[in-house]
Amino acid sequence: MAYVNSHLKEGERDATAAMVVTGSFIEGLHVSTGLIEKYPKDVPAETRNLTLTKLIRTIIEQEKSLDDLINILEEVV
Repeated sequence: MAYVNSHLKEGERDATAAMVVTGSFIEGLHVSTGLIEKYPKDVPAETRNLTLTKLIRTIIEQEKSLDDLINILEEVV
């Protein structure tokens, strides 16, 4: 995120780029949570739990990226 932020500042398109990055981040979370919600229930429990656990962990690990995104937005708003 820091690279994206510095690149966008050079082009003086901070606010627009921050909104694009924000939209992409939100869309990624939306798709990921949708996959969890719609994951087939007829898959063997062990496979289902292993797959969903990894996906949920990935979503939880987005906290640092979210903090970075909030910092970028605070700078341009």
